[in-house]
Amino acid sequence: MGRVGLNTYVYAPKNDPYHRSRWREPYPAAERARLGELVQTAQESGVTFWYAISPGLTMVYSDRDDYTTLLGKIERVAEVGVRHFGLFLDDVPTDMAHEADRDSYATLADAHVDLINRLAQDFESRGFMLSVTPTTYTDAWGDREYIERLGEGVDPDIPLYWTGPDVATPEITASQAEHWGELIARKPLIWDNYPVNDYARWRLFLGPFRGRAHNLSTSVLGIISNPMNEAHASMIALSTLADYAKDPGAYDPDLSLRRALESLYGADGARLLAPFIEIYGDYAEDVNLFEP
Repeated sequence: MGRVGLNTYVYAPKNDPYHRSRWREPYPAAERARLGELVQTAQESGVTFWYAISPGLTMVYSDRDDYTTLLGKIERVAEVGVRHFGLFLDDVPTDMAHEADRDSYATLADAHVDLINRLAQDFESRGFMLSVTPTTYTDAWGDREYIERLGEGVDPDIPLYWTGPDVATPEITASQAEHWGELIARKPLIWDNYPVNDYARWRLFLGPFRGRAHNLSTSVLGIISNPMNEAHASMIALSTLADYAKDPGAYDPDLSLRRALESLYGADGARLLAPFIEIYGDYAEDVNLFEP
């Protein structure tokens, strides 16, 4: 990432139990050391490391002890050098599951506004930065009243992630981003679900980034790519994202792809990998030749 000019890494793997299902528990020593190594590598590479935590499956938003536990967990992660944190409230129940919360808040949005603003206030005194993935994060579905309430109630300096007009979308235009920005009362931060393949684990996505408008940077805070589990295969698309982000107006996806292949695999890389690109250079909206 540092070599190609990508400057932000968000750590949010749902298969890390201490990020999500066991969010209340501190990291054991071995896992904490590995996390520290990752943070150090990011710092050495000129990449800002964001640690995300996802407590929404079980957190009682109105419970003072749960909040103290969450803040304490974040403070312990900060000890390995993290200063940027994400609160991820995606893929959690859309109704309040706990009676105490139903007694304390009129809606889930009110609970989330309260939690986010409390964290933001506590972060300010600690020198931490906060970003948030809302429970509604795409145009394709979700509660519009929820997202409008977040936009209205959450500190306007806190970035809110948006995946675009769909969860995995072939196109994102500036006007689409502007519309979402009106709903959330700030420019959205794109969480781009390309080249991620968690919904099609048999399939790779090796094509370059396409369908992101040349003028998108006027309407968004930035763009974060969600990669595949296959890290090295993901580097192809990520290299093209770096080219797009550097100069969206001059971005040529085919030229960028060729440069990525040569940079990663040598001067003959584009020729040698041509069969793989032909087979796996398509996109989620396409019917891959193996799919039938």
